[in-house]
Amino acid sequence: MSTKLLGKKRAISTFKTPYFLTCMTMGVFSLLLSACGENSESEPSMEQEEVVIHLDYSLMESGSMSRASEDVYSMFYDTYIKTKKITPRKYTLDFFSKKDTEKADQFIKEITGWWGSNDGVRLPVDTYYVKGTSVPVLSTPPGCACDSVWLSFDETIAISNETKTVTLNAKYDCFLLLFDAKNVSSIEAYYFDKVSEKRYLNSTNDVYYLFVTKTKRDMFDSASRLEVQITRKSGSIIRIDLSKLSLEKGKYYYFNDVTNTFDIEPMEQGS
Repeated sequence: MSTKLLGKKRAISTFKTPYFLTCMTMGVFSLLLSACGENSESEPSMEQEEVVIHLDYSLMESGSMSRASEDVYSMFYDTYIKTKKITPRKYTLDFFSKKDTEKADQFIKEITGWWGSNDGVRLPVDTYYVKGTSVPVLSTPPGCACDSVWLSFDETIAISNETKTVTLNAKYDCFLLLFDAKNVSSIEAYYFDKVSEKRYLNSTNDVYYLFVTKTKRDMFDSASRLEVQITRKSGSIIRIDLSKLSLEKGKYYYFNDVTNTFDIEPMEQGS
C-alpha cells in the first residue's frame, strides 16, 4: 500500500511540463532578471548645480607704436575703443565642458546675448572652453565697418558657486585703417565682386577710420577685391587696393599722406 502511494508521488514529481511552457517561463524569468539587473546598476544622475552669471569682456591694450601715429591712435583708442563707444553690442558664444579631461570637450550650449544686459546667463558649475564672436551690426561693404570693431573669443574659464561675473579676453578679429582728414574731402571703401558695393568712411577729430575683417588671405584666389578711394580737397584721387596688401588682424595702419602708402610699422598687439 505504501509502495503504491510512493509510486504515485514519484509519478507526480516526475510529471513533465510541455516544452513551450518551459521556454516561456525561462524567457519571462530572464526578462525579470535583466530588469532587476538594470535597476540595480542604474543610479539616478546627480544634477549639476547651476549659477546665474553676467558676461563682460576686456580689450587688449595697445602695444608698441611708431612715433608718427602714436598720438593719433592713442586718442582714437582711448576715446572710442577703450570706452566701448564703437564696439559690438551683441555676442554669440559656444560653451564646451572640460570636466572629463580624457574625452573631447563636450558641447553644452550656444548663448546669444547683448553686452551690458541685466539678464544673466544660467550655466552649471564647471570648467568651460569658450569660443565665439562679437561683430558689427552693419558690415557694408562686406568685411568693412565704421560702427564697430570685430571681436573674437577663445579661452578656458572656470565657473564656481561663487561666480557672479565672467570677464572674457577679447581679441581683435580685424585691423584698423586711420587716415589724416586735414587734406581729404572724402574716403570711400569699394568692394568688387559680382555686384560692387561702397560706403563713405566716418571721420572724427580730423581722422577717417575703417575696420576691416577681410585680409589678403581671405580673398586669395578670389574674384573679389577691396579698395579704398581717397579724394583730396585739391580734387586728386588716390586708389588703394587692400586686397594686395598683407594687412594683419589685431593691428592698426596709419596712412601716410605724403608718400600715399601705409609705410610705417604697424602696432604689435599687446596683452
